[in-house]
Amino acid sequence: MLIMITKVHPTKLILMGNIAAPGYWVDFISATISGQAIFVPANADEQLSGQSYYVETNYEAIRDYQIMTEEKVSSVSIKPLSNPGDYEVVAEVKFVLLTNNEINNPLVYVEVGEARFALTTNELGEQVPNVGDVVSFKLKELSLWDENI
Repeated sequence: MLIMITKVHPTKLILMGNIAAPGYWVDFISATISGQAIFVPANADEQLSGQSYYVETNYEAIRDYQIMTEEKVSSVSIKPLSNPGDYEVVAEVKFVLLTNNEINNPLVYVEVGEARFALTTNELGEQVPNVGDVVSFKLKELSLWDENI
């Protein structure tokens, strides 16, 4: 997903992931969504505000997951919630990967415009969707990772 950072919030550095990469709270815009997220740049020394980046998405957790019925489906969307970095997501299932890994079986890939998210069994419970289904969930603490990492 292509984003442009419009503001870097002057907060304490956040160490992200297994590699403890530096992350920064930012305001961003894209063709799909605008809001706040933690941005993890490939080069922490460069000026971030006003720059554009191709990013991959991640998040802290999801809640209120459900497979939408035909009666409830309006269209895919992603909307900011009141807590910065949190979003309400309605997305189409694009791919379901069954693995032999009991911890993360299956992996479900969903899309909203250019935003893509990978969900696991731990997050879905017993409700594993099929390709083409529409799912909804609340996403906690969106992070955007520079694809050059």
